[in-house]
Amino acid sequence: MKFTVTRTSQWENTEAPVEGAVHDVHPWTDRDGEVHDIHTWTLEISTLEELVELSRREGQLVITSRGMFSDPQPTVEIYDDYRE
Repeated sequence: MKFTVTRTSQWENTEAPVEGAVHDVHPWTDRDGEVHDIHTWTLEISTLEELVELSRREGQLVITSRGMFSDPQPTVEIYDDYRE
């Protein structure tokens, strides 16, 4: 299954949040009808064991069913810093 992957401590999407992540660009239309390129990183996680191994390597994970900007794919956030 393909996940968007982020890291709490990274505010910019300029570098991969985890080894093996692939850079992806997709369009997003705002409320005014303007189309913007959204830059994300994706990671293929095929089994529960792979997800558990990611948690062992990277620490706490927050998993959500949808990403930002109406991204339909689930998101794994590596929670390595505090945020509100």
